[in-house]
Amino acid sequence: LALRFADADYKIGVAMGLYATGKVGFFGAEGFGILIESKEIHRLMTLLFELLWERSESAKVGEG
Repeated sequence: LALRFADADYKIGVAMGLYATGKVGFFGAEGFGILIESKEIHRLMTLLFELLWERSESAKVGEG
């Protein structure tokens, strides 16, 4: 399991889940959630996740 941190400039108040079934879930701090079943949106969000992952820094021991 790897843990990475995005730059502090990325202020994101929504969590995202990518599921092997092709679904994408969004869960907000305001108490909302939505589940989308779309392989196209799943591909898009996977790509965006991978881009952010590449730009983020690896967590150090004791962080997270």
